[in-house]
Amino acid sequence: MSYDEFVPWDVVSIAKSFDNKVLRAVVNRKTIAGKVNSIGDDNGEKVITVGSDEYYIAKNYAKFATLPESGSTATFYFDYYGKIAAIDFTNATNKYGFLIRTIVDEASDPTCMIRLMSQDGVVSILPCAEKVKIDGTSYTAGGLIDKMTPSPTFVITDRYLSATDKTLKEADNSSFIQPYQMIVYRTNSAGQINYIDTIYKSTTEDNNTLQAINPINNSYYYYNTPVLFVAVHLSDQYVLIRRDYYSRHRHLKI
Repeated sequence: MSYDEFVPWDVVSIAKSFDNKVLRAVVNRKTIAGKVNSIGDDNGEKVITVGSDEYYIAKNYAKFATLPESGSTATFYFDYYGKIAAIDFTNATNKYGFLIRTIVDEASDPTCMIRLMSQDGVVSILPCAEKVKIDGTSYTAGGLIDKMTPSPTFVITDRYLSATDKTLKEADNSSFIQPYQMIVYRTNSAGQINYIDTIYKSTTEDNNTLQAINPINNSYYYYNTPVLFVAVHLSDQYVLIRRDYYSRHRHLKI
């Protein structure tokens, strides 16, 4: 097999002799695609269930890989030993958007809604499902209302660094979801939001979560990083937000 016969996502398993004189490479193109029903551990090895079948994840890959969550969809690629050696989230259901504000109206159905700008630039109001997973924790009923309701003392100017520098500070979403920030979200078949990932990292989240980078400090570069430029009306001025540069991927030092 020549180099020009390789295709993206080929998994190559390599073995060498003890004297390092002989190398053997085996290309595996077995793949499956589907929804993850569960993920667990078996004697130190990660195991995921796709459909009704269980698959082990190669240890050397599990050490640094972004692993799927239960309910997510991905394509899985296998090595010579039949273990998952690569995962492609390209067709996953995650969407990026800019959260403008949360809306809570206990007299309406649904009670909670979110006004956001989609990654395509469309501004709309989306209803929330009865159960929404926010930063790794599931909220329903009163808990969801509390998470969606800003503190009475919160004002949008709290999000800015100073009166002269209108650059946004990083949002603290530990007690409630703050407005004007990029989020990752998912919707169910009815178009209701059932998953929100903000920059806040809770104790129940792994490294596959939204992270902020500081564009002023260029010591890190994030690949595959969505960037949203949004004009926000504040005190009769339109301010260009320059701080919503987020990533769900590992970073490379440059």
